[in-house]
Amino acid sequence: SSVDSIAGQHVNMTSIDILLQTIHDLNPIPALINLIIILVIALLTYYAAKFVDRMLENYIPKVAGKVEMELDETVGVMIRRLVSASIYILGLMLIILQIPQLRSLATVMLASAGLAGLAIGYAAKDSLASFTSGIFIAIFRPFRVGDWVDFRNDYGVIEDLTLRHTIILTKDYRRIIVPNNIMSNEPIINWTIREREITWTVDFDIASASDIDRAREIILQEAKTQPKV
Repeated sequence: SSVDSIAGQHVNMTSIDILLQTIHDLNPIPALINLIIILVIALLTYYAAKFVDRMLENYIPKVAGKVEMELDETVGVMIRRLVSASIYILGLMLIILQIPQLRSLATVMLASAGLAGLAIGYAAKDSLASFTSGIFIAIFRPFRVGDWVDFRNDYGVIEDLTLRHTIILTKDYRRIIVPNNIMSNEPIINWTIREREITWTVDFDIASASDIDRAREIILQEAKTQPKV
């Protein structure tokens, strides 16, 4: 009634009562300790993922060279991404275990994992398809980081391959970001999957009265001056 007289209207105190009861039941010291532990876990997870990624970037080529195993950049990138994702998932699980409310929620979610799995799988089917396609691309390597490809009338180099999408850098410095499931299901011309040399047809228009042999000689001389021809 005192609040009503000050506010000039009736105030619903239910939400305030719930908030006050929550604050009353809250033990600040354990909550502060949990918060500090969560921050430490988050920082350790972040720096551990960065450290392991940098270590794998340096040591994967060395290990592959010692065992004489062919391991290109694409497989190395995919291994690093999978390891980093696993570290982040582990860190998230440790954070959940520090929060009693989330721990109870996790228990309930695990109890209904079948239904939740179906719901999540349906909602994220495109992302899961891209993730699976990214793994298959890294294993079967229809294209690799550094390959030059034609995709939907665009010509460019495979700049990066993540767990979800592929990045194609074109000659005019456009970056085409394509989900991996689309890259797996569409025909792509890979110009450099085997030999770096390719045959390319170039048309030349010359006058009908021109000396064709002389024109051919000039064209060949000019082509031989180009270091990539």
